[in-house]
Amino acid sequence: MHQFIARQPIFDRKMNVFAYELLYRFDATQNFVAMLSNPDKASSETIMGSFYGNNIENITGNRPAFVNFTQNLLEAGIATLFPKQYLVVEILEDVPPLPSVVETCRQLKEAGYTIALDDFVYRPELEPLIQWADIVKIDWLNADPEKIRDIVRKLWPRSPRLLAEKVETYEIFQQAMDMGFSYFQGYFFSKPVILANKKIDPLMANYVQLIQHVNRTDVDFACLARIIRRDVVLSYRLLRLVNSAYFGARHEVKSIRHALAILGLREIKKWISLLAIIGISTNKPNEIIRISLIRGRFLETFGARHCRSLDSEQLFMSGLFSLLDVIMEMPMADVLPQLSGVTEIEEVLIEGRGPIADILGIISSYERGEWEDAVERCCCFGVTEEQLLQLYLDAVSWCNAFL
Repeated sequence: MHQFIARQPIFDRKMNVFAYELLYRFDATQNFVAMLSNPDKASSETIMGSFYGNNIENITGNRPAFVNFTQNLLEAGIATLFPKQYLVVEILEDVPPLPSVVETCRQLKEAGYTIALDDFVYRPELEPLIQWADIVKIDWLNADPEKIRDIVRKLWPRSPRLLAEKVETYEIFQQAMDMGFSYFQGYFFSKPVILANKKIDPLMANYVQLIQHVNRTDVDFACLARIIRRDVVLSYRLLRLVNSAYFGARHEVKSIRHALAILGLREIKKWISLLAIIGISTNKPNEIIRISLIRGRFLETFGARHCRSLDSEQLFMSGLFSLLDVIMEMPMADVLPQLSGVTEIEEVLIEGRGPIADILGIISSYERGEWEDAVERCCCFGVTEEQLLQLYLDAVSWCNAFL
């Protein structure tokens, strides 16, 4: 039986990633109803698989992991088997506030563990649990803001930190901010907010010009070096990259021209495009860059292992550029033509057609925990569930080495 583990970011008020909730399912071919009937096994498999089998530091980038706990898992003391700096004990909404449960929470809190209450709806009998909770998660999907305000008022004397979950739009994010919520979970950050008549500002234009140059068939290294040297931050990032353990330079590289020579043309296109996107996205959450880089690596590795007829460069660029509409706040059909030199991926990102678009669909479904769709798409390429999990974990681990 194969596991499926993905992560969903939880942001703080400054849109920095505070933690990840681990998304977990059994083999997607198993009966889903049967899976739900055994939440103890599902949660314990999540904990064991993540903390021991897959190296939790790689999955969460050394950030805390929210993991669901049932009553049985709580009372069995499972949480204390794992490091308190990485584990957030997320108590499911159907766990009753029995004296034994409350006592377990007290012990965990005194031992330094963080406790969160999932899908919280206020009831007076939950007060004994609330007193030990560090974080209370409130579902905002189709929620009535007035009812949420009433819950916030009732929680105020206890002062737990509030987490808004299932936040799907920036409008809801702003509402939750205004109500004093500390943390935010959902896919609002990865959805494009299109601004009418959006113009590319001068700083952004420099990065766009960089992408244009690096994707030409005849790259002018001298011109490329001049563009990079104009930006101190970009120059620093490039030199730091080339001097990293990944490239294994024997001597410190101090010049932009030398750095470009070491990278080689194929790697130049990959890494300069990444650094340019980082520069463009200064007002966006870093998680956007992480997802873009994970997607790029996933597509590139997928092609190398399972579909060698596809161009590895196009695969990587398709994943890397897949959130450009979010980053630049412009429709993808307006963004890509301005870059020039990337016409090969317009079919993928604008029209959503072709085998590369199908592979992009796999990682998009996987990162949202839509396992059945991801597995069904994998079957078209002869990729197994075990291979899919490994491709994802490898991409996350590879991304962590750079960001």
